[in-house]
Amino acid sequence: MDSFQRLSLVNQFELLAKFEDQNRSYYERKIEILREGYEYHYDDEIWSDLSEPFPKEDSRFVLDVLNMYRDINFSKSKLNLDENQITNSYYTHFGSVAKFSKKSIL
Repeated sequence: MDSFQRLSLVNQFELLAKFEDQNRSYYERKIEILREGYEYHYDDEIWSDLSEPFPKEDSRFVLDVLNMYRDINFSKSKLNLDENQITNSYYTHFGSVAKFSKKSIL
């Protein structure tokens, strides 16, 4: 990380420290690490809140699956059948399942 990037992050953390009293010491720690250039602590202290990027291909897959379930439910609603005539299965409740995690999808 070059000096400009470090300075930019320091400025951002200083603003956050100024406006968030309850987290001031948290941001001040990050400011010290960046100002002093303690690269050893970058991974644990600076980048620890970031997750690994989620690949576009995986995102496309998730969106395709969600669209498929939306289409199934839309088609089911257009059948004008009595609920007793259609067996509820996993697809009926798929959209209301708790949010996904990357690992559960792949």
